[in-house]
Amino acid sequence: MQGYGQDVQEVLSQFGRMSESVTVYIPTTINVNQAVDTTEWVHIVSRELSELFGGATITQGSGCWVSDTEGLVEEKVIMVKSYCVQLTGELVQKVIELCQKMKITLSQEAISLEVNNSLILI
Repeated sequence: MQGYGQDVQEVLSQFGRMSESVTVYIPTTINVNQAVDTTEWVHIVSRELSELFGGATITQGSGCWVSDTEGLVEEKVIMVKSYCVQLTGELVQKVIELCQKMKITLSQEAISLEVNNSLILI
């Protein structure tokens, strides 16, 4: 493990390490900038990621982006993140399909999906 001294590496080596991750960003608006309760989507995404990867962490934040039609949009966002030992194409495809369904249901221009610290707009 980079960045750690040899003694820290030895101590940590006795534990399993999950270094790959996916994060789904759940918006709190529909039709670009109309506030909506997306709690149901938080439950759907957290359940799906938990089933695929064994668990998930939910955090809240704020974000902004530039809409093609509405200009700057600021909103609360909920991030659902899961770690795993190794991502596969099959697992990532299932998460992409979930994001596509959410995008259509919530009338979004895009849904953000982070895979191993790289952001993909679905």
